[in-house]
Amino acid sequence: MNAASRFLAPAAGVGIALLGGSAAFLVSWLMTPVVDPAIVPPPQVPESPWEVPVVTAVTVLTGLLACFVALLVSEASSPSGVPAQIAHPADPPAVVTPPPPDPRLAQRDKAVRELAELVGRLPPEYAWQAANVLRSAGVQQILADGKAFDPEIHSAVGTEPTSEAALHDVVARTVKPGWADRERVVVPARVVVYVDTSQSEVLP
Repeated sequence: MNAASRFLAPAAGVGIALLGGSAAFLVSWLMTPVVDPAIVPPPQVPESPWEVPVVTAVTVLTGLLACFVALLVSEASSPSGVPAQIAHPADPPAVVTPPPPDPRLAQRDKAVRELAELVGRLPPEYAWQAANVLRSAGVQQILADGKAFDPEIHSAVGTEPTSEAALHDVVARTVKPGWADRERVVVPARVVVYVDTSQSEVLP
């Protein structure tokens, strides 16, 4: 056996051994059943009792800080002072002038007052004629006896005490009749009013 044969024999044996080992590894790897890798849970980290409160506080503070920054930005971006208002030309307001009083109405009121004063001063045979003139002109006499006292049409010139509560603030009698022209009181009726005994000194 020459030198080349002595060198190739061991090398061939080593190559065959390596090929056989590789083939055995491949066969064993292919024959091994496929198993899902076990899911290993992550290690449990002990929870601190301060973790939740601290996280909550940080979240709230972050929200407040964001709101504060937004307010600062909006205030800085808005113009300082009161914004100028654009004046638009407008028509001046119309001045409404009340119509002047009718002089005939003033003369009528004066005549009614004068005749009303005469009705209470004239003798009975002449007083009824003055009253007829007023009625023919549309002026009505104010009937006050037994009516509830109304300061709009009555003028109290005296009081009469009474213990009957139903008569309190009721016209006891008419001292001088009143007159109304077209529902306008021209001369209020002068009357005496029933009052409670404790209020008899209210009016003379």
